[in-house]
Amino acid sequence: MWISRELFTELLTKESHARGELASLQTRFSAQDAMVDWFRIRLTQLEKERAQMILRYTGVAIESPVFAKEPEKSPLDQVLGEVSTFDDVGDEIAAKLGIGWKPDGSLEYTRKA
Repeated sequence: MWISRELFTELLTKESHARGELASLQTRFSAQDAMVDWFRIRLTQLEKERAQMILRYTGVAIESPVFAKEPEKSPLDQVLGEVSTFDDVGDEIAAKLGIGWKPDGSLEYTRKA
């Protein structure tokens, strides 16, 4: 399939603009992420100082929250977390779940769902 030279140059121009915007947004995101990390650390520090001040002046010990970044999960972890496991649960757990074997070798579910 052939395309015109004008269309090709237009597509190249749009791609270069998109790559430039992507680089700009990545820089902005990393700067904002660093700022949020600083706020998170500072807020945790202030909460600890507040708890110490309340303890010193009133004698009441309170817990101070810790603001931490949630660890990032890979897409594979998210998918595996939504799907039940296919590992063998063992005979004891299978018996508790009401799963057994019929004389012909097929599975038998004795517990009603």
